[in-house]
Amino acid sequence: MRAQGITWSFTEDSHLFIQKIKERKDGKYGANISAIYTSSKNGNKSEIEINIPFVDEVSCYNSIICWLTLLELNIPNEEINRRMQMLEIVAMRLELKKGIQQTTIINDTYNLDITSLGSSLRFMESQAGNKNQTLILSDILQHDVSGNKIYKKIAQWLNDDFNVHRIIGVGKDIIKIDSLLKGSIKRSFYKDTESLLEDLNHNLFKDEIILVKGARSFRFERVVSRLEQQAHNTVLEINLNALIHNLNTFKRLLNPETKTMVMVKASAYGAGAIQVAQLMESQSVDYLTVAYIDEGVALRLEGIKTPILVLNPEAAGFDAMVRHDLEPEIYSLTQLKKYYQFFQENKNNKNKKISIHLMLDTGMRRLGFEEKDLAALILFLQGKAIIIQSIFSHLAGSDAAEHDDFTKQQIIRYTRMYERISKALHIQPIRHILNSAGIARFPEYQFDMVRLGIGLYGVAVSSELKEKLHIISTLKASISQIKELKAGESVGYNRGGKVFKKTRIATVSIGYADGLARATGYGKYSVMVRGQRAKTIGVICMDMCMIDINHIPDARVGDEVIIYGENPTIKELSSCMNTIPYEVLTSISDRVKRVYVLE
Repeated sequence: MRAQGITWSFTEDSHLFIQKIKERKDGKYGANISAIYTSSKNGNKSEIEINIPFVDEVSCYNSIICWLTLLELNIPNEEINRRMQMLEIVAMRLELKKGIQQTTIINDTYNLDITSLGSSLRFMESQAGNKNQTLILSDILQHDVSGNKIYKKIAQWLNDDFNVHRIIGVGKDIIKIDSLLKGSIKRSFYKDTESLLEDLNHNLFKDEIILVKGARSFRFERVVSRLEQQAHNTVLEINLNALIHNLNTFKRLLNPETKTMVMVKASAYGAGAIQVAQLMESQSVDYLTVAYIDEGVALRLEGIKTPILVLNPEAAGFDAMVRHDLEPEIYSLTQLKKYYQFFQENKNNKNKKISIHLMLDTGMRRLGFEEKDLAALILFLQGKAIIIQSIFSHLAGSDAAEHDDFTKQQIIRYTRMYERISKALHIQPIRHILNSAGIARFPEYQFDMVRLGIGLYGVAVSSELKEKLHIISTLKASISQIKELKAGESVGYNRGGKVFKKTRIATVSIGYADGLARATGYGKYSVMVRGQRAKTIGVICMDMCMIDINHIPDARVGDEVIIYGENPTIKELSSCMNTIPYEVLTSISDRVKRVYVLE
């Protein structure tokens, strides 16, 4: 007997004709879907609707498929509507987290097929650096070819294509891979997830990267929870897809031969220097830039091989800089002489050449050689074993049209100074002066390389980029407790928040020690709860804050609270704090857990 198909669409020639999808108007988070249902069995038509606790397109479409299936199984629409509202969003993306014992956890537990496994293994390799790689893998339940061929393919990958040091298999079929693996790959097998959890302890894992990849039925999220470094519920979520998108957005503005230097100083503007550097290295950027020597050393210890420029090299760290192959910004003759003397006196540097980058002051008036310094600089450099990798300068106002004349004067001055050094020493070092805003507004001056900073992290510093860049970070907390206040009661220190009617408030797991400044208190800022804005009430405490949720009746303990992201934005928060997005990004405390996601 041939199977009969059932369909849904936004047109009338389907069993479930979707008329409208709109956000709920009853104060609850989610969408309302109205439709006309035509039964495939008897042709009866009825106008129906349901509410679902989702608003994103993918979740809505998945819910519609479930809705139609249940209708065809003769489940009453009232019952479907009731049960739909009990659904919760399931993570459908790869997450990178800090784990116990200096481990890194890649959580990819939402599905398992051979294609996604290959992608996840490639991602682990790109993030591993010097860490050993461990794969926790379940049986593969969904595949189009025989199980034996699937496991042979995985064994081939692990033996020849990926540098996996250990595999932990879970299930009744995964053991087929045992005899196919090289002897150098450690392995252990468990019949089910419960058996693995019973044997799981902190001593099993140390200083490694662990990919947890399993079919949904194995519920590997329990394994991730056990391995994850426990922290409080405040999380800074970093979208790696958005980082790649932003990088490519800027690259499209460049000539094919123009090099790219990426700023990862100040922990990559709060996003995490190691993770961002590893991602940028996988995207073949030409240079990474840090502020201090220690930042560069940390990247080298994690296996980063891309050239690294250090903007503020201090004499105390010269030895570490040389040992870890870091390249200093040189901005004065005094500094250059100290570095050259150190290099010459170190016997290990015999027959080596120094690599440096010369910083020119063309109007920023911060660091750099001025035109009056060039004669002495050239004289010192002549005949010495010093490689000048690049000569660069920094624009003071490239993001603002009112400073365009000044910016062009800077570029003219830079070009004149560069040519003087170049001709005198008969060299052609890399030229670069453009920052994020400059790349968008002055592409004709991209020279040999550009420096990408705040724009990479999703903050548009020029109108030309406003609609093109993606938000890369979302700061999230959660509701810890909900209280009912009577009229006249107060909230927080110094009774800073007062209510004049019966009011529901929520205590949220973020405070000024996490990066939410005291300036955002007293209702001056609002966060997002269940799709609605909620204002702060009272003062911001060190570890928590309070918000007014009187207008959000379905808010409950454990609900996610968005501090900034798509809505509200980081620019809203920085404006409330009377500062700039740079400061907000770099002020997020280290105790706030970073979670990296890849769709």
